[in-house]
Amino acid sequence: PVIDMGVRVTLSPAKPIQARPPAPDTGRHFDRIQWHGERNMTTINNTDDLIEILRTDPVVRSSVRRELLTEEVLALPNRVSALTDRIDAIVERLDRQHDDLGTFRGNYASEAVRRNRYQAIRPFALQRGIGLVKTSLIDEDELEWILANRQQTLDSRDFSDDALNSFPETDLVLLAENRRNSSQRFYMAIETSFTGTDHDINRARDGARILRNATDLDVYAVVAAVRWDVRADTSRVVEDVQEYIEADDESLVYWLPLIERHLEPADPR
Repeated sequence: PVIDMGVRVTLSPAKPIQARPPAPDTGRHFDRIQWHGERNMTTINNTDDLIEILRTDPVVRSSVRRELLTEEVLALPNRVSALTDRIDAIVERLDRQHDDLGTFRGNYASEAVRRNRYQAIRPFALQRGIGLVKTSLIDEDELEWILANRQQTLDSRDFSDDALNSFPETDLVLLAENRRNSSQRFYMAIETSFTGTDHDINRARDGARILRNATDLDVYAVVAAVRWDVRADTSRVVEDVQEYIEADDESLVYWLPLIERHLEPADPR
């Protein structure tokens, strides 16, 4: 309509007010969403539809992840993988250092027994009525000679190839001899370690059995150690010399206790 008030004003019809759509519920459904994927269009009607597409479509899952997660969070898998690699390297290095320390301590245990071999032999000599005793170290070449010259005899026994092959590498073999009667002799096959294990028990036992069969002399199996590993079968270990000799049991070994402070290097001269 036109109203004449000295000024011509034209009133246009008012635009109809459109009602706003109702706010979405907070329940488990959505207003209909259409997702245009690479292959087809997917309609998401509710939460279950969204979860299903996130589970089955790696492209959608990756896109949502990039939108929701920060760059720092997205980088976490790679950072964790790198950290795991570093931890593995540290553990490997510590294992090597532990092995090196074990070898280092074992070498000093051998040296301690070598320096004090008379003290190691004396209790056995006294049990056999030998007061004046001569001690000798039997080296690897001599053990090889014994093995070669008695091979036929040893082959007739039940020794494994591993036991025979490792026999010359016995940590220490001592020969004790009565200075007044050289016919009174015996051996000690000794495995040395800071911490005694079943491996030490088996090696000392096998070494003593092989030497006994090769020489027809008494041979005592000895493990010289500061302490025993908690997993070692110490039921095969005897701490008393007389009890060990009287048992006359090839499955047993005698424990020669070492004192930790005695494993320190000798003072330089």
